[in-house]
Amino acid sequence: RAGMSGNENAVEGLLMTRFFLGVEHSLTGRAWRDRLDDEAHARALMMVQQYGLPDVLARVLAGRGVSASDLPAYLEPRLRDLMPDPSSLIAMDRASARLAQAVTRKEHVAIFGDYDVDGTTAVSIVFDYLKTHYDAVQYYIPDRYTEGYGISQQGITYAAEQGICLIITLDCGIKAIDNIAQAKSLGIDIIVCDHHLPGQQLPDAYAILNPKQTQCLYPYKELSGAGI
Repeated sequence: RAGMSGNENAVEGLLMTRFFLGVEHSLTGRAWRDRLDDEAHARALMMVQQYGLPDVLARVLAGRGVSASDLPAYLEPRLRDLMPDPSSLIAMDRASARLAQAVTRKEHVAIFGDYDVDGTTAVSIVFDYLKTHYDAVQYYIPDRYTEGYGISQQGITYAAEQGICLIITLDCGIKAIDNIAQAKSLGIDIIVCDHHLPGQQLPDAYAILNPKQTQCLYPYKELSGAGI
C-alpha cells in the first residue's frame, strides 16, 4: 500500500468502507462486499436513527427498497392497507345494504357454506362476526353424501321452515340457478359469495359477489371463498 498513488489510496479506502460487517474476506478468500448503493445506505441509516432498528435489519429492508416512511406499514401490515376497496367488488354495496336491512328489521339470516375447508373457514369467519353483533343468525353446511355440493333443495326447504328471509352463500352458489330460483319463489333473498368461475347464466340472486364476473373490476381475481 505504501507504493499506491493518492487515487489508489482513495479507492482502497472506499472499498474498505464497503466490506459488509467489516469482513474483508471469507474463509475462501472472497470479499464480503456491501451491495447497497448510496441511496440505500441513506435509507438504512434513516431507519436506524428514526426507529432504532438493528443495522443489519435496516440494511436488509433498504436493500428491498423499503423507505423509512414505509417501515411501519411494512413491519405491521394490515388488510385495510393492502387490499383494494371492498366496494370495488361488484354488488358489494348492494349486498351490504341488504344485510344491514335484515339486521334492522330483525330478519332471520342463514349462512350457507360448502363442506370443504374453504367453505367451512368462510362460514366460521362470517358467522362469528355476525353472531357477535346480531343474534338471529344461523349457519348451514350441507351433508356431503346426501345433499352434495352447494345449495341443496333440502337446505332451501330447511331455510323456509325456519323462517329465513336472507341467505348468504359462501364458497358456493354461482351455478345454483334452479335452487336459487326456488328460494326466491319462497320469498328468500340470496347473496352469493363465491370464487368459482361463473357459467354463461348467472343465478337470479339479490346480489352476487364474485371477482370472476366479466364486468367486475376488482383486481384480485384469485381470492378463495374465505377471501371473498
